[in-house]
Amino acid sequence: MNAADTTAVLSPSILRILAALVPHAVIFVLVRPFVSRGDAAKAMVVSAAVFVHAFLFRVLVNAWQPIQHTDTPQLSYTDAVPLFAHPVLASLSTLLFMPWYLHSSHLTKFPRALRVVPTLALLVLASLGLASTFNDFDSWGVGTLLGWACPVLACQWWIAGPFIWSLKRPVGNALLLSTLCLAFSSFDIIGFNKKFLLKSGSNGATAYIRSAQRILLIFLVNLMTIFGLLIVDRTLSILRVLESRIGGRGGRSVPNKVARPSFLAPWTLQYELLLWLKCMFLQESHIDQVAVTDFKLVSDLIAVHSKTFALASKLYLQPLREDITALYGFCRVTDDVADVLESAGPNAKLWKHECMVLIEEYVHACYLQRGASLGKMRLEALIRCISNRVVEYPNSADCVTAGAVFRLFADRVPRCVPKSCILELLEGYKFDMVHKRVKTEQDLLTYCGYVASSVGEACTYLMLFHEMESSLPRFLDAINLSGDVVHPEEDVIQCAREMGVALQLTNIARDLIADAEDLGRVYVPDAWFLEGLPAPSKLPSESEGPVMEGFPLIWHDELTPAASFSQEGCTGNSWENLRDTFVTLPSSNPVLLRDFSRQLVNLANPFAASAIIGIKQLPVTNQAAVRSALTMYLEIGVIIAQSKSYPRRASVSTLRKLEVLLRELYF
Repeated sequence: MNAADTTAVLSPSILRILAALVPHAVIFVLVRPFVSRGDAAKAMVVSAAVFVHAFLFRVLVNAWQPIQHTDTPQLSYTDAVPLFAHPVLASLSTLLFMPWYLHSSHLTKFPRALRVVPTLALLVLASLGLASTFNDFDSWGVGTLLGWACPVLACQWWIAGPFIWSLKRPVGNALLLSTLCLAFSSFDIIGFNKKFLLKSGSNGATAYIRSAQRILLIFLVNLMTIFGLLIVDRTLSILRVLESRIGGRGGRSVPNKVARPSFLAPWTLQYELLLWLKCMFLQESHIDQVAVTDFKLVSDLIAVHSKTFALASKLYLQPLREDITALYGFCRVTDDVADVLESAGPNAKLWKHECMVLIEEYVHACYLQRGASLGKMRLEALIRCISNRVVEYPNSADCVTAGAVFRLFADRVPRCVPKSCILELLEGYKFDMVHKRVKTEQDLLTYCGYVASSVGEACTYLMLFHEMESSLPRFLDAINLSGDVVHPEEDVIQCAREMGVALQLTNIARDLIADAEDLGRVYVPDAWFLEGLPAPSKLPSESEGPVMEGFPLIWHDELTPAASFSQEGCTGNSWENLRDTFVTLPSSNPVLLRDFSRQLVNLANPFAASAIIGIKQLPVTNQAAVRSALTMYLEIGVIIAQSKSYPRRASVSTLRKLEVLLRELYF
């Protein structure tokens, strides 16, 4: 090949390299907030493996191609760079679409035909492709490509076919995006091939055949890359599902034919990698389908009953997201128990008390020595009993979903969250069940600590636990340690608790009417009602307005901000009457609603400011999700503060939520 021909061949390759940089850069920026070190390592290993396989194929094709086919452009080493770009872009596209799905809930068992039939079809296609290679020159390239790629795809489908099928939407999106971007970046293919082949004496139709071959090469390389990444994701998901049933990292089972020297022998990298290899080839029929169903039921429950949390949780990495889902599902179901009105039935009060006793006993059972047969039987009996009892009155979950919630919580949360956090949450439920009055701001903050700070602290333990697992050496050390392995700094825990207070105060401000009308609760401190009384000279007479529940309505023009009300001359039970009226018909006091909600938002702001500072001390991969959740709730406070009258239930629009997410993720 002379210098002119070499230039002609190099130029399109260089153009393809430059054109491919644009989609790579755009998709890299999009996926950057979702990618952990583990994800980056996974993508690079799979991309490198596919590239080596594809490049060796190109080398062999150029070496073995029949001599009479001299009109085919020969391989140039500049082709290596755009060829490496194919799996890299496919990896980036996969990382863009896959995090939005909870992988562990997609390990569902499918009919065996879903694994066998496509595998056989791919093998047949590979055989036909290779057979056509020696019969028809026009189909030579296509046949060789099919013979090269289909056996690999058949093996990949045999390993992870059902998992890939259950995630066909994100797989299709990733394949379409990466293929279209690379095909567009190769816009010069047809023109170059036609010019080269016409110069060599071939007809123009051959140029289009060669162009189709390159597009097919892009498609097959992308498909192998995406399938390879999903095999890794499936393996890790299986590992997490299995370890949730055997006690977590401290109870890892040893693969068959790999015996540890003794019970106290350290867990090594060899054992870990062999366990991964065993899980990779484990079929869905051998996976605990109860755990898989539990993940699906609990994630669906959260998606229906807490859309904001469900959206924010998608930003967490898969292991953390699974545990956060388990924790929040428990909070959702138990909170519904505490919220049942005593007037809902003749035995509602007794039922709530019995359910809470059972739940507390269940929590203690979860933290007993994991793996003990007697303790396991007791825990399973408690789960069955609680699941049947909690649905006797209205609840977000049915009996099956409630059982999934309590099983998943027992499997995932106790291994890394202190029991004190969960017991503190139950104290908050008892606070509501005994109708304890909130007399001062300190009582209000104490209540917020029970029901919200406890959850914030638990989430912090989960984040730090999974940050430790992101490093393989630290992870192996943790397996060999006994007892707790997460010891967060005191200021980190304090900031997490303050974030819980900020969120709960905002939640109370939003639900003043709903809490009063639906649950008969008022979390506004009694002291604020005393401050909110108008001076005696300001009280309207019966002729000026109607009287409701023994106390005259407070007209808008006769009220001033709550902090400036005079307390002089307030005698008897005037403030009690005001409070009772607020509980009975909160909307009859629009100015009090407005002022109390603003006071609650103002009270939450310092805690939110402290939480924002504390977020910087969390693992980097979790900061965006936590900031997004906090910012979305603070947006509710902004709506309340800026409204001229109290909004019955302030909410953030979906468009605004997306705007918050984009800002926190990328700016």
